[in-house]
Amino acid sequence: MKAVVLYFSHGGNTRAAARRIADIVGARQFEAVPAQAYPADYKQLVARVLAQVKAGEHPPLIQMPDLADCDVLFAGSPNWCGAIAPPLATALSGADLSGKTVAPFFTHGGGGTGNMLQSLQAVCPGARILPALSLKGSGTDGEVTAWLQELGLQ
Repeated sequence: MKAVVLYFSHGGNTRAAARRIADIVGARQFEAVPAQAYPADYKQLVARVLAQVKAGEHPPLIQMPDLADCDVLFAGSPNWCGAIAPPLATALSGADLSGKTVAPFFTHGGGGTGNMLQSLQAVCPGARILPALSLKGSGTDGEVTAWLQELGLQ
């Protein structure tokens, strides 16, 4: 299995989960980094993210991932206004995922996953979407391992 862990992280929780997954399955990692950084101020951050999510905006990234040779794509995002983070949406919508398997993992601070699976499916046409892993904070090794075993990916 050729796997890639593609993720966006703002506060570090999704990055920590992505590293856990990559270490366990031996996958390469790619962080979707927006060309324009998000504000550090929480109110400004929420206002910008909410506007992007409502508009369906896909902000440009510093670099787009090459996903052509992967079979399984682990796609990770924090819960941003009930949807996947716009930089992850940019990376996913810019790739041909036809026939690929996408294993989503989502982090949150207590708000669950909202409509994250639906927003992920919208930018992954033609992909096979596996059941998502929902982690409060960055989760634990046990949670990640159990999910990978359940999916048959470990």
